[in-house]
Amino acid sequence: MITATQTITTRGPQFLADPRLSGLITYAARGVDATVFGDDYGVAVGLKVLHFLTLEQMSGAAAPGVGTNSGTQVGGGIASKSEGELSVSFDTSTNTTSALFARNPQYNSTQFGREYLALVREVVGFTALNRGM
Repeated sequence: MITATQTITTRGPQFLADPRLSGLITYAARGVDATVFGDDYGVAVGLKVLHFLTLEQMSGAAAPGVGTNSGTQVGGGIASKSEGELSVSFDTSTNTTSALFARNPQYNSTQFGREYLALVREVVGFTALNRGM
C-alpha cells in the first residue's frame, strides 16, 4: 500500500517543503473512502494534494506554503503555451465526454486532478456518480 506522503514524494517532490503538507493530506482525505479505494487510498489522497498544490502554483504562488490560491479556477488543462509575450491556452474540452470528468470539472485543470479522476474511474467505476464522489 502506497501512502499519500509516498505519492507526493514520488510525483511532486518540489512540494515536500510546504509546511501545510500534513494538513493538506487530512483535508484531501475528506471525501475519499478508504474502504472503496483499498490499497489505492494513499495514491488518491496524494493526487488530490498534488492537484491543490499545482493549482496554487499555477495561480502565482512563488514558493510552496505561500497559499496564494484564492479560489482561482482554470478552465481546463493547458493546451499550449509560449514564452515571448506570454500566451497560455486552456483546453476546456479535456475529457468532458466522460460523465465522471464532466461532473468534476475542477479536476480537469491539472494533470494530477485528471489522474485522480482516472483512478476513481478505475477503482470505483461509475458507481461513484451515484455516491457523489
